[in-house]
Amino acid sequence: MNLEGHPANNLEDNPLIDGLRASGAKITAQRIAICNWLLNTNTHPTATAVYEEIRDDFPTMSLATVYNTLSLLEGLGLLHQVARADDGSVRYDQATTPHINLVCTRCGQITDLHHLDLSPLARSSATLGFHIQNLNLTAYGLCADCLAELESGEK
Repeated sequence: MNLEGHPANNLEDNPLIDGLRASGAKITAQRIAICNWLLNTNTHPTATAVYEEIRDDFPTMSLATVYNTLSLLEGLGLLHQVARADDGSVRYDQATTPHINLVCTRCGQITDLHHLDLSPLARSSATLGFHIQNLNLTAYGLCADCLAELESGEK
């Protein structure tokens, strides 16, 4: 496949690709496409959603390739899993800075809540001799749309 000018050929300014390269992992066109797509989305996709978004460009790519790439990225600490409340499906979050994932228990929407001072948690943990290396918090509740629908009596 000729990738000249193809979005999968974009190797610049992608920390996911940089992380794969630093780990010594093989950099394939499929992995580049997966990493570029992840970098350019603000959703918390499932592996299937990633696969469906890029499979037209890579018709021979399997869903297993997407799962394996996501697993590799997770193992490298470049993304993490977020479980969706309503159906238990695994979603992936490429935001690795400390934040809270707000998961709507009604519609399944996941929203990132950034810009919180989580240092008290680190200090409290330190009093127990525990050093936090990675922090993923998930809160379950109702998003604004679902709450408004329930309050208005809609189903």
